[in-house]
Amino acid sequence: MEKKPLISVLTPSYNSAKFLPRLLDSVLMQDYPNVEMIVVDDGSTDETQNAVNGYVDKFQNRDFALKYIYQPNSGQSAAINAGLKVIEGKYLVWPDSDDFYASADALSRLVFILENKHVGMVRCQIQYLSEDGLIPIPFYASVYKEDSVEDLFEDCLFCQNGFWYQPGDYMIRVSDLDKCIPNRSIYVEKRAGQNWQLMLPLLYKRDCYTISDKLYSVVSRNSSHSHSAFSSYQKGIEMIDVYERTIVSTLQSMLNMAEPDKKKYMRKVQLKYLRQRYDFSIDNLRKDAAKHYFKELKNYNMVSASDYFKVLSPMAYKILKKVKRILVR
Repeated sequence: MEKKPLISVLTPSYNSAKFLPRLLDSVLMQDYPNVEMIVVDDGSTDETQNAVNGYVDKFQNRDFALKYIYQPNSGQSAAINAGLKVIEGKYLVWPDSDDFYASADALSRLVFILENKHVGMVRCQIQYLSEDGLIPIPFYASVYKEDSVEDLFEDCLFCQNGFWYQPGDYMIRVSDLDKCIPNRSIYVEKRAGQNWQLMLPLLYKRDCYTISDKLYSVVSRNSSHSHSAFSSYQKGIEMIDVYERTIVSTLQSMLNMAEPDKKKYMRKVQLKYLRQRYDFSIDNLRKDAAKHYFKELKNYNMVSASDYFKVLSPMAYKILKKVKRILVR
């Protein structure tokens, strides 16, 4: 019997010894017969390496490869960047270390779509779970009642229409990756994630196939990076800067994007994050900062009547917004 093409499962891991075994177990339970698992340890100070070593025999028994790479703490994007250089599969998935596959046929169903449909990417819906007890919880993303094929580039670029970024449910062809990112080097910054850098080049001018079944579980952790990124005004502004730099750098590096499109999207991205800085300053009652961003928006003719009210009295605006929310209930 002809051997199935190899799937590379690439996972960045930082202090995930407590959660990583759940992901490794979910990979071992897959009915797909040819898998390599690469764990890039991003400078963990816990027992991550021992957790991986404890699975060497289990992976050998399944005839799966298990690779462990250590690097000094540099962030998820750097970990993915390192892992991309060593993957050997025909297909790639890049799950977070604290999430896991919910179905034994998850990988085989994702591969089936890429083998039989002319799309740039395939994903499945996800089940969002609480950290305590793994209880299903509501999720903001779009809901699909049946399989769908769509152009999701702008949804990914602008975080709109319920697009979700939890990465383990996405699969791409490595041949497409090499066409779009020939040197397998993505934009790296310690607090930058890795998903825009991989998704945007693969979604540009290519459709994405969504499997309506929830084949992947995402665990919502209270201590995760996303929960702390906006814990203060300064951290929030810095994170908005990181998001903008990541997207702009990714767009600049996209060899498959026409220059007119590149200029158009970069301008829209810059205006989007300028607006975010302004609104974030208003919400945090930073009147001087809000005035600065208001002037920049005004230069682009991007202010409305409500913006004048916001910048004149951020506190009054916040009170009015709170009253409106109460009345809506």
